[in-house]
Amino acid sequence: MKFYEVEHNTTLTQVRNKFGNDTNSILATNGLRADPNFAGQVRERYQALTAPMTRAESVALVETGRVPVGRYPDFPEFPLGTPSEIRNQITNQFINQRINDARRALTIAATSTDTFAAAVTLDLQELQILGRENLFPDKVHIPDHSPLTSGVVGNGTAVPALTLRSALDAVDAGQAPFSSPNFAAMTQSLTVPQIVNGSGDNGGNWHITLAEEVGIAIDRATPAYMMIPCYPDGGIPDEFNANYEEMPEARHQYEPWQIYKSSGGRTVTAVFKLARVLWSGDYRDGHCENLIRYCQSAAYCNYLGALVDMPLVTLICGEYFKIRGHVHSVGVNWYGEFGEDLKPLLADLKITIQEVSDTPLNADAIRRDIGGKGSGSYR
Repeated sequence: MKFYEVEHNTTLTQVRNKFGNDTNSILATNGLRADPNFAGQVRERYQALTAPMTRAESVALVETGRVPVGRYPDFPEFPLGTPSEIRNQITNQFINQRINDARRALTIAATSTDTFAAAVTLDLQELQILGRENLFPDKVHIPDHSPLTSGVVGNGTAVPALTLRSALDAVDAGQAPFSSPNFAAMTQSLTVPQIVNGSGDNGGNWHITLAEEVGIAIDRATPAYMMIPCYPDGGIPDEFNANYEEMPEARHQYEPWQIYKSSGGRTVTAVFKLARVLWSGDYRDGHCENLIRYCQSAAYCNYLGALVDMPLVTLICGEYFKIRGHVHSVGVNWYGEFGEDLKPLLADLKITIQEVSDTPLNADAIRRDIGGKGSGSYR
């Protein structure tokens, strides 16, 4: 995706001289008119997008739960309630929507190092506008086939996966990327040659890839293990259960007797928010799609004559979590902007695994893990 830098006094005539027949497409794409004062119109449109609501709009919002026509078109309507209830819902929705839009902006910008370098200097509101309108404060979106290079960002060199991940982590925490402690390292990595295989040397510059600390393994599958380039969204709720039966109340017995029946039934659901660029920096590399198909295959069996072979799956998250068992469900939600291959750039992968232990579990086996690696490391 390419952007053209608009100088303070850029006129429509200058734009036509540079882009010729593409000028009308540029105007339509960026929501602009054929106004001679091109730079002034770009500034006015951007200011309109960042302008706060008027008092009348704010009052109407609280009273009706409806955003004024023409403002925030994707904003939902809320059911009527007390003013405080409506305000709380609106505030939460604004925060979530801003973070999602900012993630979309950074993911798209990561297809080019120079575009990404400009994007990470924006605040969250500016990133939201970039994700929603494809607009920088001083740049407009231009066709990718434009041969112009002067004043244009969008070199097509993908951003390293760890650099994008660092920026997305900052946004998820409600921070602008430039306020992240890793900002200096993030921007520096955009200016030196990088390699993408995690080993070797390229002009004296080493590229540190994500260690294979999060991943999934399927027994008797090829490949035996696949890395997941992010931690589960919102962590992993992990419960160990003990099951009891109640005996009929004895005479004069205040509390019913609990008779131990079994332990287990440990079922874990993990959600991974994937961006297709997180592996090599190129969303066309196919790694995201391969990971999803790999996980989906674990929900199906292989037939060995009259036998049914249902593989066991192991999910590992760093040094703190592991579960081994059968996959009960795999869900995928594709969303976000579409890439040049006409596929969405983002996907949520949700996988549910019910534990099946290779060895009998008892209290001693669980206690042996005290001071160890965490849930499941005793297996």
